[in-house]
Amino acid sequence: MRKPVTIEALTARLELMGFVIAPHGEQIGVRLPLMTSVRVGVTDGRLSLEPHFGPLKRTHATVVKTLGLTALGFFSLLPVFPVPAGFAIVFLALALWGYDAVRYTLTESCSAQVRNVFGALLDESAPVLPTRTYSQTRALDGGDPGFVLRDSRVHTRAR
Repeated sequence: MRKPVTIEALTARLELMGFVIAPHGEQIGVRLPLMTSVRVGVTDGRLSLEPHFGPLKRTHATVVKTLGLTALGFFSLLPVFPVPAGFAIVFLALALWGYDAVRYTLTESCSAQVRNVFGALLDESAPVLPTRTYSQTRALDGGDPGFVLRDSRVHTRAR
């Protein structure tokens, strides 16, 4: 059975890779540029990742921004709203959607790297199988006349 990966081991490996780590209770936060971060937790040997834009979860931040810009865009269509301000709002909306695309890329890239580190730590904690000598391997493979194949796929010693 594998030894579970701890959050401390994951933190140490991520710090070695150069990530900036901030503790968040039983989780850690991997800080990224452009006010993004990924919260990482290990519970019962399972990895959990939660991307954040600023203080909000990524999904919530995207929905709030999109709804806000959509409402502002509809407001800019009113006849009392000056046309140059409407163009500025359209430019702002497009720029912010591009900004979000970059932030999505940052958080997804970080999540993939954390998953890779977690997988590597799992592989390191895998049980080590006993090594066999060359003659033992040849015996299992049917090269030793002391072993024969009996009506199954398992090699057993002839009696």
